[in-house]
Amino acid sequence: MAKFLRTKGIAKHLEDIIIQAKDHLVLVTPYLKLSSSFFDRLIQADSRENINITIIFGKDDLQVQEWKKLERLRNLTVLYFPSLHAKCYFNEREMIIGSMNFYEYSENNNVEMAILLDAIQDKQVYEDGVEEVGALLKSDRLEVALVSNNHDTSDEPINGHCIRCNGEIPYDLGKPLCFNHYRTWANFGDYEYPEKYCHTCGGSTHGKTSMMYPQCSKCFKNSGMLQKI
Repeated sequence: MAKFLRTKGIAKHLEDIIIQAKDHLVLVTPYLKLSSSFFDRLIQADSRENINITIIFGKDDLQVQEWKKLERLRNLTVLYFPSLHAKCYFNEREMIIGSMNFYEYSENNNVEMAILLDAIQDKQVYEDGVEEVGALLKSDRLEVALVSNNHDTSDEPINGHCIRCNGEIPYDLGKPLCFNHYRTWANFGDYEYPEKYCHTCGGSTHGKTSMMYPQCSKCFKNSGMLQKI
């Protein structure tokens, strides 16, 4: 049955959601700043076999030290959604929907409220929340910020496409331009410069791919790097 939480209760149950996650952990928060205690819990969750951790954030102001912390995790995908204002945290058993960001300042200084949902007792509302997060994952506005190195790449194709001319090249998400166009790109080195094609499927992307994001949203979501929730 749904339970009302105040600030300290939110922090406690959020910690529980992180450390008790077995299969997947999803953290949706506009502001992302990791306290030592929350990061320790993330490390604990990340140590489990076959777990997938997804963080969706909305304010592009993460400091270098925050990224360095996140890069230590082996089973993590970090996604950026520019107009995100929702706060939702869940694993396969419980979900918190409320006002508190994944941000130490919110925990220590703000008056926060939230609802705790049980995946079985509050099945419909829990599934509605999961479905809404799933809609975010399908959005063309979603940007990939970080993918850990532990994801299985055994099913990746052998041949890829130059994201500028669509010519066939070896499949390598780190090298998605053909030699000639790479030399042109290297004169400027702009990783966010809009390109024309998807490295994986070769489809037209109308400027939505780049050296930083060489796949169309469909190929990225089909690549297995995002967990199924």
